[in-house]
Amino acid sequence: SLTENSERPYITRDELFANLPQEQAKFCCRKMKAYRDRNGREINNAFDYDDFTRWLFNQQP
Repeated sequence: SLTENSERPYITRDELFANLPQEQAKFCCRKMKAYRDRNGREINNAFDYDDFTRWLFNQQP
C-alpha cells in the first residue's frame, strides 16, 4: 500500500513522491483530482485515489 492508512479514499502528494519514481508521481499529481471530504472541503495536497483508479482502468486501449 502506498498510503499509511489503506482505508483512506485519498493519497497525499508526499506519499506519491515517497513511493513512486518522480515521473510517475508527477503524472499522478497531474491526472488525479483533488480529494474532497463529504462536506465538499478540499484536503490539502490530497488526491482522490478511488476516482483515479476508476478512470485509469476504464480507459479503452
